[in-house]
Amino acid sequence: MTVFLYIHGDKLMKPGAYTLVFHEENPPRLLKDVMADGCNVRVCPLCMMAHKVEAEGLRDGIQVMDNDLLIEKIRKNPTVFTY
Repeated sequence: MTVFLYIHGDKLMKPGAYTLVFHEENPPRLLKDVMADGCNVRVCPLCMMAHKVEAEGLRDGIQVMDNDLLIEKIRKNPTVFTY
């Protein structure tokens, strides 16, 4: 499974994100847990640019998605979850 962070999802990777709580859950901690179970986490490069998130600031194991792969995945009818 791959989790793709886009729109404001890249903000989950910024310093201080571990203070975020949504429905009594901590989204950055949930990402860390699913990554420990083998899930890939990718971030939208265009969203990062818009929000001034630098690749160097991403948590270990999280990768910036290649633009071509990004378009390919979006065209395959992904399942989208939001918070």
